[in-house]
Amino acid sequence: MTPDGPVAIMVRLTARPGCEEKVLGAVSALIEPIRQHPHCLYYDFHVRADDPACFVSYEVWTSLENFRTHLASPFIAALQESARELLEYPLAYDILYSVKPARAGETVPFAEGTQPS
Repeated sequence: MTPDGPVAIMVRLTARPGCEEKVLGAVSALIEPIRQHPHCLYYDFHVRADDPACFVSYEVWTSLENFRTHLASPFIAALQESARELLEYPLAYDILYSVKPARAGETVPFAEGTQPS
C-alpha cells in the first residue's frame, strides 16, 4: 500500500552510553530547519520518558517521495555520517499511512507551553 498523499514517519535513535547529550544537541539543531522544509507538514522530536538514550521523531511529509528526498539531502546525510559514533544502532524509521486521515482542524498538536490534562 503506497498512497499518493501524506505519510507519517517515526524515526528511532538510540545513543551510545554517555552520548545522550551529544545526540540531543545534534538533533535539536535540526528541528527548525526540518520544520521549515516545504514538504514537512509536521515534525516533533521526543526523548523516551523511561530511557534517556532513546529518541523518537514523529514527522508528517507531503509524500513518501518527498521524505526520501529529504533523507538524501546533504545535511541529513552529513548528520547520519557524523552520528555513527554516537549511536548504538543505525538510524531506523517506520513509514505509516493513515487509516482515516483527519480533516483540517480536527487534530491540532498541543500549543507551546501546554500539556494534556
